Amino acid sequence: MLIFREIKLVYLANPKTGTTSFEHAFERFADHKTSKALPKHVPFRRFRRKFPELARECEIVTSVRDPLDTLYSWYRYRARPALRGHVNSTFGLAFEAFLCEWCKAEPASFADVGASVGFVLNEKGEISKRLKIFRYEERSSLQKHVAAKLGRDVPELARNVSRAKKDPTALAPIRGTISRYPKLQKAYEIYDRIAFCKGG
Repeated sequence: MLIFREIKLVYLANPKTGTTSFEHAFERFADHKTSKALPKHVPFRRFRRKFPELARECEIVTSVRDPLDTLYSWYRYRARPALRGHVNSTFGLAFEAFLCEWCKAEPASFADVGASVGFVLNEKGEISKRLKIFRYEERSSLQKHVAAKLGRDVPELARNVSRAKKDPTALAPIRGTISRYPKLQKAYEIYDRIAFCKGG
């Protein structure tokens, strides 16, 4: 999370949406940045509870990623060599097995992750109208938006990319059978209701 008091803007860092890149580019302009006192990933409902004044007075921006893409990114990230042997490791596990575990009411530790859409929900489980939400695939638009507010020219930097090999065909069979995974289907129902900010 980054707080820019002068321009009255708050960036909420939704996991798996290029947050390391964004913070690396913009943290030098922020009044408050990620620290022990200010966690990096703070969902909107928790942010509003902890910082009610900022929630009322500031423009709040974030990004949301396609639910299945988000889960695949978590799966790949947790398959990295440094995590082998840990309870969160997905090394040697098929993605579909990871997905099936994630769909359980109480998933195992390695599959206990968010699907991106829950980050923007309020206490009632609704998409907050107080948020300006950008698609992860159009994250350059989010950077341009914040840069324009700051009156700065800030380059996009790619960082914290998973080293696990990506299989571009891995998700195709699953996308055609999403109804088999009720929890994933619910995530897409939320995702499809988001009024994303237009790219540009």
